Amino acid sequence: MQRTLPPNLIKSSKTKRLSRLLITASILFGACALLIFIFMTGGSSLGGSNALGRQYQSHTLFLLPLDMETVPYVYFQDDDGINKVILPNTTENELLVLHTQIGNHAAESTTLDIEGEPAEIRTKDGTSFLSLNLLQAAIPSSTSYADKDKFVPFLRGRQEVLRNYHLDGWLVFEVPIDTTFSLLRWEISGDVIRIDL
Repeated sequence: MQRTLPPNLIKSSKTKRLSRLLITASILFGACALLIFIFMTGGSSLGGSNALGRQYQSHTLFLLPLDMETVPYVYFQDDDGINKVILPNTTENELLVLHTQIGNHAAESTTLDIEGEPAEIRTKDGTSFLSLNLLQAAIPSSTSYADKDKFVPFLRGRQEVLRNYHLDGWLVFEVPIDTTFSLLRWEISGDVIRIDL
């Protein structure tokens, strides 16, 4: 004997299936939208760059970018115990801080002149920005800021680096707010290292 269900139960079953279908479609749509966003932004122009955590070698040197972010200021205590701050020159700009290692993998010894041969970061349209001379950019500060010494030590000065040794520190760039970068380039000590961001 075959039984027919009352109409209110049939409607309820259809409603449940429709609800499940809508929930599944919403989840799939959200996941696809997230993947499209990640693909379109290249994983982000800063901290999500595929270049971070990968070592790049030239004839003598290697460069290993570890972290990159934009900040409104860099606040630190210098070697003499004086609180200093680096601020952008205009309100349209921000600071890009890059944590990196630069090292010597081939020569007996090499001298790196960080201020004399600054790193360069470029946008997709070819506009370039050089890393700041931190001794010139930093000013004494009587105002306290958060994140003191977060971006130290700095890569600065003239440093001799023996084979299989490296320097580890931060570079600071002044860049327009919300800029997307495509290339990190550093011509130093006779080598050129290019990294697509």
